[in-house]
Amino acid sequence: MYAQHRIGVILPVQMGDPITRRRIRTLPDWVDHLYVIGASTEDEKTAHLSPAFHPLPPAPDELLGDDPDELLGDDPFSTKFFPKGEHPDDPLAPVREALQDALSREMDVILLLPEKDGREASILSHVIDPIIWGRAEFIRGEWAPAEEQAGTSCFTVTAIPAGQLSSPADDLLKPSGSYTAFSRRIALRFVNLLSHGGRRILAAIPAYNEELTIGSMILKARKHADEVLVVDDGSTDATAEIAREAGARVISHERNMGKGAAVLTALKHARENSTDLLVLLDGDAQHNPDEIPHLVAPILEGDADLVIGSRFLNDNNNGIPAYRRLGQKTLDLATRATGAHGITDTQSGFRALSRRAIEALEIASDDYNIESDVLAHLAEERLAIKEVPIHVRYDIPNGHKKHPLAHGLDILTHIIGFVSYRRPLLAFGIPGIFITILGIALGIYTFSAYYTMGAFHYVLFIGSIVALILGLMLVTSAFIMNSLAFVVRSQMKKH
Repeated sequence: MYAQHRIGVILPVQMGDPITRRRIRTLPDWVDHLYVIGASTEDEKTAHLSPAFHPLPPAPDELLGDDPDELLGDDPFSTKFFPKGEHPDDPLAPVREALQDALSREMDVILLLPEKDGREASILSHVIDPIIWGRAEFIRGEWAPAEEQAGTSCFTVTAIPAGQLSSPADDLLKPSGSYTAFSRRIALRFVNLLSHGGRRILAAIPAYNEELTIGSMILKARKHADEVLVVDDGSTDATAEIAREAGARVISHERNMGKGAAVLTALKHARENSTDLLVLLDGDAQHNPDEIPHLVAPILEGDADLVIGSRFLNDNNNGIPAYRRLGQKTLDLATRATGAHGITDTQSGFRALSRRAIEALEIASDDYNIESDVLAHLAEERLAIKEVPIHVRYDIPNGHKKHPLAHGLDILTHIIGFVSYRRPLLAFGIPGIFITILGIALGIYTFSAYYTMGAFHYVLFIGSIVALILGLMLVTSAFIMNSLAFVVRSQMKKH
């Protein structure tokens, strides 16, 4: 049974601990790799390790015994040493590095031993068996006093659901005398938390009839996120079932409500579960989940609250058809009128949002307008927005759910309405000024022609009057609507 799984063991050691040699030599033969988290200086490494374990001079006989090679002997597993002192401000750094190495070696189960005990030879199998058999993903084993007979102790094994795990510091290091075993998925979660300063990443995938691609998207996203959420927007195929089997949390809409509703559901879930960083990506396999670390980096570094994966940055067109590029540029231009300046790909669905952005996005939106609405709202809130280049695929099995022309017209109409509400001076005032100027110019030309040539152009005269009236009405309406919008926004902020 054990031969079918790769098992890594993490062993913390102390300087001069007399039982260290015995603990290593009595590890079971099913251990594939040993990670020793040791002391900080070269002398302390030498004191613990034989030449077979680490390329250093032999340790003093009084610490290792007569035979320096006795520490490891002929143990069948490979080993790696992680000194404690290289990261004095981060006691979990050696654990993180050991877990990263274990993941790179495709370990299926990782077992963390206590720093001092030495009684593990007969109990380690009890700790990892529930994980090997697929009955649990996180196990903690502890010695406790036996109730039946005073002076004796028994070993208890407890399975802890993944949803109850709090932080690597608490889950891995407390209580200090416990034996902890966990699956590869939990190890990846710990590495993500430790690498991101403890911040939890949620990858959310809005999906509608994506049974052909949703499973692979989830499996890839799980490598870079602490949790994957699929919002099943009323799918009529097996999208939800496949998503659950792939390890995602699934929230299902009773009917198809559009992408906007699915994204808003993901945002609500992120707010309610104290998510630190939300990644949105499509379920049709256009986006590459392996680019998630690249996408979230500006947020982790404190440089942005919204990061958009751009298909056009650095002249990277990703093989996008010409008609799509034209439509995207038109929508980009319209969206910039909402205040989102300098964005090259306003309609990209591959995005990362910080906690501040998640909290700020209690908005209303529908269908594919969500990308423009999110961008416009966060720009208005003056949150930092940044783009990074990404790659997309268009050779996907389940193409766009809506005709590109109808899709583009819907978004353009919505953007015009949004600008009219948010920036009426821009939407009505500027056109009104131009129309007024046109009316004045037509009027001047009409009277100039009458006085110089004696011909009166009735059509131009009527046109000038109409233009003047329309232009002045637009300018007046712009000022009135701007005042009303200001009052409404002020009231909303108060509530």
